[in-house]
Amino acid sequence: MGVKSAMARGLSSGLEPGLVLLNSTDFTAVANQVISPVFSSTYSNYRVTLNITANSASGETRIRLRSGATNAAGSNYYRAGYYNYAAAGASGSWHQNGVTSIHLGNQNSAAAGRNTYVFDFASPFLGQETTVTGSAGIQDTAGFIWVSYSYLHDLANSYDGLDISVDTGTISGRVRVYGYNQ
Repeated sequence: MGVKSAMARGLSSGLEPGLVLLNSTDFTAVANQVISPVFSSTYSNYRVTLNITANSASGETRIRLRSGATNAAGSNYYRAGYYNYAAAGASGSWHQNGVTSIHLGNQNSAAAGRNTYVFDFASPFLGQETTVTGSAGIQDTAGFIWVSYSYLHDLANSYDGLDISVDTGTISGRVRVYGYNQ
């Protein structure tokens, strides 16, 4: 997909302002889905939307940054967040250093279609540390939960894609990746 040109409309930058759709992928019954290459030098930031429409088993879903054919699976992810369970009225926060992925939560196979995520990735291609912020509505094994995420990947590497995976079973869904500059 080409990049929208703003210069023809008299804007000073060469790129159209706002989000530009770069990738649209639907997937069915996979243990992992690679979205690559999608990050490049054209944009410094990316919005990723993910909707899990079906999962064959209850279990952990995660995202890893990717460079070429290699996932960034080392213990270089740091996370903090806040959650609120709708049914139980419970809320709280968490943090963890040195994890191996962006943890999306434990999907409940009995609640297909109730898992939607929105993430902003800052600087994944630029050879800097990558930060990720986002939120989600998840039907996990304890009920419906709203989550606010913040992640840091502390290696100053250039990444061109993502790998979405589950620990058990398979998932189906759709992912959209948009580029934008600030």
